[in-house]
Amino acid sequence: MSRWSFLIPTPAALVGIGVLWGAALLMVTASPAPRDQWPLVGFLYTAALSLVAVGTVGLMRRASIDRRDALRQRGLCMECGYDLTANASGVCPECGTPRR
Repeated sequence: MSRWSFLIPTPAALVGIGVLWGAALLMVTASPAPRDQWPLVGFLYTAALSLVAVGTVGLMRRASIDRRDALRQRGLCMECGYDLTANASGVCPECGTPRR
């Protein structure tokens, strides 16, 4: 897995970013700024919301990767966390997930 793979957005993240862009559009149309400043205000709202969304998604993915790596290092099942250190079969007896 690449060091930067946590930056690849999931479909849910893309939907979330789309919702945020829609919210930015609503904020622009409801903003008290004069109409000639709407493109600038819209760009600023959209840029700020996009940065927050991408940062949040990146942190969530990073936390997921860190959790998975911690489970793997301790010899635990990736799905349920069952201790597989003495397991010779390669399959978790709790949930049936093959050892990775």
